[in-house]
Amino acid sequence: MITGCDLREDNTTWGFYQDSYDGRDFLTFNKETMTWVAADIGAQITKRRWDAEVFDNQWWKHYLEEECISWLRSSLEYGKETLQRKVCPTARVSYRSSHDGLSTLSCKVSGFYPRDITVTWLKNGESRQQETYSEGILPSGDGTYQTWLTMEIDPKIKAHYSCHVEHESLLEPLSVSWGKEFVCLSVFLVGEGESIKLNP
Repeated sequence: MITGCDLREDNTTWGFYQDSYDGRDFLTFNKETMTWVAADIGAQITKRRWDAEVFDNQWWKHYLEEECISWLRSSLEYGKETLQRKVCPTARVSYRSSHDGLSTLSCKVSGFYPRDITVTWLKNGESRQQETYSEGILPSGDGTYQTWLTMEIDPKIKAHYSCHVEHESLLEPLSVSWGKEFVCLSVFLVGEGESIKLNP
């Protein structure tokens, strides 16, 4: 059984309850109609029995729309220092010979939080998204995230390649060229109980 709720940025809410059996979807609660949706014919008998439990279905609707959201708001308030923190990324571009006379450019971006980030390769200032490969965004193990973006190039073709990074912790997008590294430095000035974070 999986149940939960979602509080979106526009302040709308969403709640869900799903039941599975033997590794497969079984029933899903529709809180608008307060009825159950059967995943297959085998769930029809249980659906009819649960649909008849009007009081239980009213309780689930109330739980998903009220109680779950209330708990979520409380959790967000208690954890806001952690959840709302911003850690800027470190980016490094490296180069290695590949095959068939081609070479591979790699852009490693690490140490950032929150998870959402945009990393693209630029060739002479133009985005080359179709020619790039990424493993996706992965946890670093220390509460931050990391990602890699690679692109094969022909070293005989003269061009300027750079790794373009956009993240909400950065004052402006950064662009890192081959052989260069951007290290995020956080300087804390403490005075009279206040701290100020400076990003380069």
